[in-house]
Amino acid sequence: MDKRDSDFRICTSCGGPILLPVRIKPPKKTDLLVKAGNHTIYVSIHQARFLNCIQMEMVPFFDDDSYGYDH
Repeated sequence: MDKRDSDFRICTSCGGPILLPVRIKPPKKTDLLVKAGNHTIYVSIHQARFLNCIQMEMVPFFDDDSYGYDH
């Protein structure tokens, strides 16, 4: 979060909870707020009841090969 100097949001994806910067997935008024240092993690109320912790596995990984950029 500090490296990107951004707040983040945990929202729903087809693969489960996902952690995205708020510039990609803006927070909603119904989100729960979790302070993380100087930043905030907004948690969707739809995900909050299922979360026990926030993990790095929630950060999406994009493989260039999956987009047809195979060199």
